Amino acid sequence: MVVGDLVLDVVLAPAEPIVIGTDVAGRVSIVQGGSAATTARWLARLGAHSSMIAAVGRDSAGRALVKAMEADHVTMRVVRVAGATTGRIGVLVAPPGGERSFVTDRGAALQLGSNDLKAAWFVDADLLHLTVYSLLGVPLHDSGLRAIQLARASGASVSLDLASIGPLLAGGRRAARDLIAAIAPDVLFATAAEAEALLGGHALTELLHTPRLPS
Repeated sequence: MVVGDLVLDVVLAPAEPIVIGTDVAGRVSIVQGGSAATTARWLARLGAHSSMIAAVGRDSAGRALVKAMEADHVTMRVVRVAGATTGRIGVLVAPPGGERSFVTDRGAALQLGSNDLKAAWFVDADLLHLTVYSLLGVPLHDSGLRAIQLARASGASVSLDLASIGPLLAGGRRAARDLIAAIAPDVLFATAAEAEALLGGHALTELLHTPRLPS
C-alpha cells in the first residue's frame, strides 16, 4: 500500500545551459509523476500486489493518471476533490549532469483527508510506503499519520522515503528528526545528500546504529 502524490510532471530537459531571457533547445514532456505513484507502479511491474491511495481533481488529468496506474495493475483508492486541480510539478533537468529541480503545484494531492481512509483497505497490506511529501500540508499530513496507524494495526511494516531536502527541512532539522523518530519506520530510504541534511554533520552510520536520531 502506497499513500501520497499522483500528479502530472511537466519535464523540461534543455540540451544546453538555460540562458535568462531567451530560448534554448531541449525536450518538453508531460508524464505521470509523484514519487509515491512511481513507487506503486514499479512495485506492480515487479510483480507485487500494489495499491495506492491518492487524491486528484475532477478533471481530465486526474482521470488519465488513474487509468495509467490501473494499466500497470495498481489497485487505486482515489478521492476526487471538487474545486481543486490535479497536482502538477514542473521538473527542470539541468545539463549536463541531469540534476533535477522542481516547481510544485500540488493542488488536489494535498486534500486527501484522514476520514477518506478506510481500515478495510489496509487489512491485507504487508507494507505501507510513504514519502515525506505524504506528511506535509493539511490535511494530507493527518492522512499520512492515520495510514501509519491503520497499517500498524493490521501488522504491516512501514517504509519512508525522505524524498527531497527542501520539504524535509521546511520546519527545521529538529522537527524533521522528531517526525521520523515518531513514525519509527522499519525501512528508511534516503540519498546521501538527504541523509547528510537530516543528520546535520553527524556520521551517516548514525542512521544505521542508533534507535533514535541524534539530537
